[in-house]
Amino acid sequence: MQHSARRDIYVVLGILAGFLVPALGARIRHQRQYRTPPNTGLLLTGGRRPASIGEGIHDIEKALQAVLLRARSDSTADDAAISDNVEVLFEITEEMFGKIKDFHSQQQALLESECKLLSGCTTTMRGNIRLAALSNQVLKAKTTQHGSCRKEEATLAAQQDQCLVLQGAQQKLKDAACSALADYEAEVGQEARHQAAMDKLPGEDTETYLDRLGRRYCDKGGLLYEFNQKQEACANATSSVGDTAVGCTATGTAHGAKKATCDSVQREMAEAACDQVSMETEACRTYGTCRVQTFQAYKLTKVSSDSDAKDRQAEWKVLMRIDCMLEAISENPKKIDEEAIKECKNLTQFSSDHLKMNYTCNTDKVPCSVTQTYPGTTLYTNLLKDLPPTAPAMPVQRCTGVAPSDVRKPVEDGGTAAQYKYYRLNVPKGSSSQKFLCIAEWAMYRDGEKINTPATECGVGPCTRVSSTMPKWATSYAFDNNLGQDHAWCANMTYGWISYEFALPMPVDRMQVNFWKPAYAVNGTWTVDASRDGRNWATLRSIVVGNGKDNRRLGTYDYDVTGLRAAEIAPGKTANFTLEVWTSPKLGAATATGAEYQMNVGGEWTKKDILCYMAQRGQPCKKQMELDAWPSQVRLIARGGGRWGIAKALLTKQGGQARLLLDSPDGQPYAVGNRFWLDGAVKSMAVMSLAVPQAASKIGLSPMSPRIATSLCKCGMSINRGIDYVYVDGVDVTSKVTGDLSNWGVRHELTFQCGRSTVLAVSGSGAGCNGGGFALKCTSTDKASPWHELIADRSWKAFGGQCVNPPCRYTKGFKNTIKGTPAGWYLPSFDDSGWKNAAKGHTNYVQATVGTPWDICSPDGPGWLFRSAVHRTK
Repeated sequence: MQHSARRDIYVVLGILAGFLVPALGARIRHQRQYRTPPNTGLLLTGGRRPASIGEGIHDIEKALQAVLLRARSDSTADDAAISDNVEVLFEITEEMFGKIKDFHSQQQALLESECKLLSGCTTTMRGNIRLAALSNQVLKAKTTQHGSCRKEEATLAAQQDQCLVLQGAQQKLKDAACSALADYEAEVGQEARHQAAMDKLPGEDTETYLDRLGRRYCDKGGLLYEFNQKQEACANATSSVGDTAVGCTATGTAHGAKKATCDSVQREMAEAACDQVSMETEACRTYGTCRVQTFQAYKLTKVSSDSDAKDRQAEWKVLMRIDCMLEAISENPKKIDEEAIKECKNLTQFSSDHLKMNYTCNTDKVPCSVTQTYPGTTLYTNLLKDLPPTAPAMPVQRCTGVAPSDVRKPVEDGGTAAQYKYYRLNVPKGSSSQKFLCIAEWAMYRDGEKINTPATECGVGPCTRVSSTMPKWATSYAFDNNLGQDHAWCANMTYGWISYEFALPMPVDRMQVNFWKPAYAVNGTWTVDASRDGRNWATLRSIVVGNGKDNRRLGTYDYDVTGLRAAEIAPGKTANFTLEVWTSPKLGAATATGAEYQMNVGGEWTKKDILCYMAQRGQPCKKQMELDAWPSQVRLIARGGGRWGIAKALLTKQGGQARLLLDSPDGQPYAVGNRFWLDGAVKSMAVMSLAVPQAASKIGLSPMSPRIATSLCKCGMSINRGIDYVYVDGVDVTSKVTGDLSNWGVRHELTFQCGRSTVLAVSGSGAGCNGGGFALKCTSTDKASPWHELIADRSWKAFGGQCVNPPCRYTKGFKNTIKGTPAGWYLPSFDDSGWKNAAKGHTNYVQATVGTPWDICSPDGPGWLFRSAVHRTK
């Protein structure tokens, strides 16, 4: 009998440990110091630590209670059996001590690695700034060289001016001397004039005659003498002018060469300044993006580490209590020291400070400034200000791709960033360019950091909408940081608009817009607009661009959009109805053109409006609107000759009342006349008319009538890695759930009216059952309610699938959509009998966060839909 009891306890312990534990020959070791843990996977299979006061420790405590019960029994206790079981529990406990230390070290290492990545952003930025500083050194050297060069140029300019002045004076002297020679020659060179002089005068003897002729022609002052003098003066003046001209040419050549040298130095100076501003701008932009991503990762890891550290400390103290009680039992298995056992239960005596996380990471944002000394700015112009007037600088050319300083100015005092959910670039028809409208890149910034704008077609923000799209020129190309040759969004007209919807209002203080090519840009006025509801728009900036001449593909328009106040945008009406149309999962059911819709309210049709522009297979299109009452009919109208296969259509009124218009969950193949298909090319299928069912009877509880609530429930929940949507009785209550839903390390809480008929539906995503799970625990003000002390378990229904545009994303504000999601899956009336029951998760993460003994999942994908089971119980 004693051997049988001992074997039974070993079987229990063997199950706890993961295998049958043989009787250990080693006896009790008193006064235990440090013990090397055995190399086994006891309790922590898969390398994962146990839950916080969860299954692992809970099972050990149950085994310990069994040992205590056995030792306290009035029957003759089997000392050997008790000792052997105590020994096994010692081994398991020590194994868990080691695991907790290991996981603490791993978490500390992970935190430090995230910190290293965060610090790496700063290190990289500073390295790039240092490289930019080399350009600044070049700028300073070239600025000094340029000043000296211009002074030398001015000296040569002065020398050339002096030479030219001298040459001018000498030219005047030459002109005068040669003119005097010409005049004299004309005067004395006439033959007739000398004939009379050559005649001998009456009574004049020969000597006198010859003396007279000699004095007239040959002596000093004579005609020949004077002629020779004037001729020599002209020749000398001409020679002087020629010599000076040679000198001036040399001086002019030297001046021209020096000016060319100085111009080259100025170009090198501008190049260095442009290099510096470009490098610093890119360094700060890259740092901003890097820091946002790594800081977010660090914060998430820190939050998780904080939670894990508390769990580890609690686990450690409980294990210390267990170890203490095992020591007390091992002292004398026949007679338990109850005082010692009682003392062991005092957790305050056990220290777990060594398991606190060591936070040494410097998370402060490092200032990153961009020089304002580059061509086009006042500071750069000042570098060229004190030059000699005779050696001025060349005209300044702006840096390619760098915005002018007048649009890079910071927000003025009192100015605030625009903060709206919707932003739009709008090019009206009157501003059409030569060809289609094409935008290569549209970037938005907040406090100098680029905002992440994932480009997904609109269903739920963040997403994009456009007036039209040319095939192969996708909307996403405007948001992918790619200025490739054939990489831009293009409308199928010469004008149009592109808008971006954020999940929540987003502060934006700066925008950059790159048109693709000049012929595909704007010729006239276009606007940057904003809206709170997507219907009422106000203009943030109005921009005039002439004929696309300045719209080079690599040139960036950089606009300050601060200062617009919220009051300037009309609030619009409040949407009270939602039309939800789901694409069929069948091949070919996707639509690239979408559809328009109309509602028949009170016998009158509303104006046509866009339901959506495109939808992939298994995706929903949702449109919110305001109607005065339930419509009697809904029209879906094909756009642009396109086709669309539809699985389900729902019309929901605010408050959760829904009416099913069309239902074929598995979809139907295309066939002419099929009422589940729109086809703009087939007249009979271009419009789908759907009757809206009458309201359910107020007598009794119908699937669509308000649910019965009898108490107030409060539920804590988390999904590793994030919650996307939460519904109570078909009403979206996601906004009422506390905390950042992308942070699985935080217990998210929801308070709502609940009863036996209440249906709770939750969607989220993780990494499959091996990497994540969903945990939920509720309490109710009605202690008899099935919601009181409820824990989500395998009775819940679960649907699994891949995320649309995989992989699933876990950034704050982003909402994943699961491929193949059944229409109306969150409604109380939805039939989930075809869904599988939830599976038990393989991890211990979120259950530690929420405080449950397990988590649940679906093995069919990283994306999950869960529905509660309370309404199915009796």
